[in-house]
Amino acid sequence: IASAAPIAAAPPALIEILPPPDAVAGWTRVDEPQLVAADALWRHIDGAAEQYLLFGCTGLAVAYYARAAGAEDGVAAVGDSGAGEALGEAPVAPGGSEVSVEIYEMADSLGSFGLYMLERPRVEACLPLGAQGHLAGGEIGFWGGRYYVKVRSQPDGEAERDAAHALAERIAKDHLQGSELP
Repeated sequence: IASAAPIAAAPPALIEILPPPDAVAGWTRVDEPQLVAADALWRHIDGAAEQYLLFGCTGLAVAYYARAAGAEDGVAAVGDSGAGEALGEAPVAPGGSEVSVEIYEMADSLGSFGLYMLERPRVEACLPLGAQGHLAGGEIGFWGGRYYVKVRSQPDGEAERDAAHALAERIAKDHLQGSELP
């Protein structure tokens, strides 16, 4: 007789946690996402890699999103009413508007929590992203489970901040629901 014990689902591959190219209307992912192994972390975050490794970082996924050519200043998540068609591989608009997404995978949730707390600036209120998040200038930081996430907008304009927030919400909703503080 077979056991009726539930089989635990495997965690998603790190690259699968990154939002798809058309996750935010008016924005598109630039190039293919990058995967960085723990032993090569210093190439992406030179000077801080040792700190991440001490907290148990096992890998990093990075993607860049840019405003698509012809996009309006407003931002709405694809699928929201009034968001229009997904842009897919639309050409990138000149002007340098960019949002970067970095997802650090840690060995365990205590490592992701520890790194989040170490890097979290003094903030008045936390954001409801994952287990906890914060906003500091053009950077949203949050964590949940084994993942520590940074979403940065350049420049720090309204459209860029809106796109960054939409990407952060997508990650939290799709992959970090049920995360709790230790």
